[in-house]
Amino acid sequence: MKKFLLILLALALVLTTTVFAKGYRDDTTNFQKSMEILEELGCDVEKDHQLFNLRSAKDDKRVNLGNESFALLDKDDRIISIDRIKETNEDSFRQSAPKKDFRFTKTLIEEKLIKEGYELVHSGYFDDTTLILRYEKMMPYGGHNQYDAYDVYIDTENGALVSFKKKGIEKEEISLRSFSQTRNPISKDKAIRLANEFLRKYNKGEIQEVSVGTAIPNKDFFRLMDGKEETEPVIISEENLEDQIIKEVYILKNEKVEVYVDLYSGEIVGGELYLYNAGAASINDDAIPYPRESVTDAQSGLARMGYDSVDMRIGLTTNFRRNILGMLPKRAFYVNCHGNSTTIGIGRSGYGIDYTEIPSGTYQFVFLDACNTGSKSTWASAFGIRNGTSNKRAFLGWYESIGGHFSYNYLWQFWNSTASNKSVRQAALDAANKVPEYCPIRFFGNRSYNGFY
Repeated sequence: MKKFLLILLALALVLTTTVFAKGYRDDTTNFQKSMEILEELGCDVEKDHQLFNLRSAKDDKRVNLGNESFALLDKDDRIISIDRIKETNEDSFRQSAPKKDFRFTKTLIEEKLIKEGYELVHSGYFDDTTLILRYEKMMPYGGHNQYDAYDVYIDTENGALVSFKKKGIEKEEISLRSFSQTRNPISKDKAIRLANEFLRKYNKGEIQEVSVGTAIPNKDFFRLMDGKEETEPVIISEENLEDQIIKEVYILKNEKVEVYVDLYSGEIVGGELYLYNAGAASINDDAIPYPRESVTDAQSGLARMGYDSVDMRIGLTTNFRRNILGMLPKRAFYVNCHGNSTTIGIGRSGYGIDYTEIPSGTYQFVFLDACNTGSKSTWASAFGIRNGTSNKRAFLGWYESIGGHFSYNYLWQFWNSTASNKSVRQAALDAANKVPEYCPIRFFGNRSYNGFY
């Protein structure tokens, strides 16, 4: 009897160990795969660690990769974020890292980290060697959901992954619809008619481009169109996106404005006026949603960066050219206005300023918050800021047309990302990772300079 009990006990122990081992293997399979992907990407994951050691290194879904780099995992231990921004920017890394074709890294990301149903919709350059790729979820009636996306930054010089992040919220009702659903979208022609009727009231031209996408209803858009006083800014970021209402819409555009028409009801739910857009200065224009906050936030940000005296000029309506040229030169300069690759301040703000008119001076940190000011190196060069410099120089501008509300969301994140131990380049990338939408920001200058006085 005693021998029989011992046999049963031994069997129980074996079964318990087997079940535990199977459960442990199931629990760590995705984790192990994630570790292998990180190794393939060149991250600092020691290969000789046992699985248990790798598993125990994970703290609250964060895997530390050394050099302040890290990866974040979801509840199923799959990678949703990789941050190597500071590591890949260091001179030691750029000089010693093994070089590979950046297209290999792109393919690896697409095959192993980006889920099915997402499509590459934007690509551009954040700086001279850093490519940004934006993948968004395809929608059933065409178009893409900008609030369900992946952002990828790759260094084209050495092929290293700089940053990977899953953004937004996966909404099944937007990405996959039932065949039995009776709710059908309105026609594109009807959406164009509704938008044109709306724009006609404000003398904003006619629609020239139409696409299907997603948008967050924006009441401030109607306030701007009506020329009413500014209200308290609403910041939309990755942290509060779950609290927002996301609508499927027709996005209708011309050179001045974009309008969001609900895909099903035909209701106009919002839009954006383009910025064709410090001291710190702003213009008073119907495309600038928060001229006062833009400048006061810039003043606070520049003050934290050691610029004791910030010349503020808020809501300029006339003589923009005289006011701005009267401010310059300055060590640091931020302006929120209209613009393009050669001129800023165009629109109702008075005669604009051409890049050739910028007075010479020692410009350390310049942010031209206006459309297409970063599409070429023209503006950065006008302020004496060039890539590869070892001096205290940094320039930020947009390389596409952007809307005022998106711009302000980014600005708020950027000013709160700057720090004495962080380069402007890193702060700009950190801020881009905190806004849900595609972020066409471009950097020129010293990759290590923190922007401080």
